[in-house]
Amino acid sequence: MSRETCVLVCAGSALRHPLLRATLADDLSRLRRSGMDWIVLCAAPTWFAENAAASERAGLADDLRRRLDGVVEMSVDEVLHPAGERRLRECMARGATPVVRALAAGPGGRRDPVNADSLGDHVARHLRADRLFILADDAATPVPGGAAGTHLTDRAVLSALGAARGPGVAATHWHTAARCVGAGVRVAHLLDARRSHVLRREMLGAGGCGVTVVSHGSDRFARDCRRYFAA
Repeated sequence: MSRETCVLVCAGSALRHPLLRATLADDLSRLRRSGMDWIVLCAAPTWFAENAAASERAGLADDLRRRLDGVVEMSVDEVLHPAGERRLRECMARGATPVVRALAAGPGGRRDPVNADSLGDHVARHLRADRLFILADDAATPVPGGAAGTHLTDRAVLSALGAARGPGVAATHWHTAARCVGAGVRVAHLLDARRSHVLRREMLGAGGCGVTVVSHGSDRFARDCRRYFAA
């Protein structure tokens, strides 16, 4: 069975709430058995405090360890190291799941937060991942009235963002998704972190529960694009 490399950017409620962390870990375990290898990137909170961030990361890592064998915690510095790509691939080849903390070394030994979307962009493109998942509270609502289960192209997303249409656009998430797809990632999924079992619903449910971004070469999605971004 051919396996897929999947990068998951995880933020918001999926990190804060124990029940959502547990259902996320369940989904990752089930989907890995279905042939999906994961790299999990945990965002630091925007109100960054070292103890709170450490607690969130430990909570997700502990939930993953209870459901997955071989969880390996890594730092941003390790991932961005010239040997970072090789280390990530070696982890997945052993059947392990890398969990990357979105904190980098700062002045005086301080650990500073980095943008998780930018980190996901870097990892997905350098690993030539099959799929990028962005799981955040505001990830699935780029324009008012946007419906789940819709497919968009990278060009349609960038065009809409460039025109600044829709005050509810979560611009960073959507720019990341479109850039990665334009660079060769097969599909990007934007999912609401406030929903339980969102990964399982997206991949195994009828029609999906989030919004996907695909290459502009996928003509069959053009109708969805026009409807989704209609004024």
